[in-house]
Amino acid sequence: MDTFGAMPTKVPDVIYEDDDFVAVHKDAGLLVHPSPMARDADTTALEQIEHYLGQKCYTLHRLDRKTSGVLVFGKRREVAQGIQQVFVERRVQKKYLAIVRGHFPQTVLCDRSLLDDNGHEKTARTSFSLLSHGVADVPTKKHRQSRYSLVHAIPDTGRYHQIRRHLNGLSHPIIGDRPHGCSEQNRLMIQHYDSHRMYLHAEQLSFSWPPGAGEQITVVAPLGADFLHMIDRLGLKL
Repeated sequence: MDTFGAMPTKVPDVIYEDDDFVAVHKDAGLLVHPSPMARDADTTALEQIEHYLGQKCYTLHRLDRKTSGVLVFGKRREVAQGIQQVFVERRVQKKYLAIVRGHFPQTVLCDRSLLDDNGHEKTARTSFSLLSHGVADVPTKKHRQSRYSLVHAIPDTGRYHQIRRHLNGLSHPIIGDRPHGCSEQNRLMIQHYDSHRMYLHAEQLSFSWPPGAGEQITVVAPLGADFLHMIDRLGLKL
């Protein structure tokens, strides 16, 4: 029997499981899988779930290290291979929550191409909708208070850091985002609230399995206590 290396210290927060898939609520700051670019990580979500189940699992999609929320794995190689086409054809619905700087409009459809690592333009579309506005006693260089918004984000495409880059381009960067955020607001979050996380959360993921004729699988990850606490502190409402 495989031991899958050293035992992770944290048990994964499993929020969905069937014969083919297992989904966890990934914490902000946790890597999905080992990466040579992040040698400081002592464990990953993949390692945690493999130890928990005692079997090999397969990553099906990406979730930034700084982002919390729904992360789904396949339990078998053939399942992972079969679901890949569903992701490629954009037949997976994703919904995110974000706390952003400023007072956001009611709705925005951001259809703005993004450059990939090779400098090529890639189509990128994200729909945003406002949940609430808030004001907090966080003074900036120009104002005695700061404005914030809680927004839903639904990406139609899956480009690298798409939601983060789109919101920054709209002048409503995600609080705690580095390098796509507002350095002044990020510094103030640390000074006023001792908050070091990025406030982007993968709330929901839905897809049909088997593709085309199967049942709809929907996985929801509730917000963590730290995210909920910041919503309250910044005068926002769900």
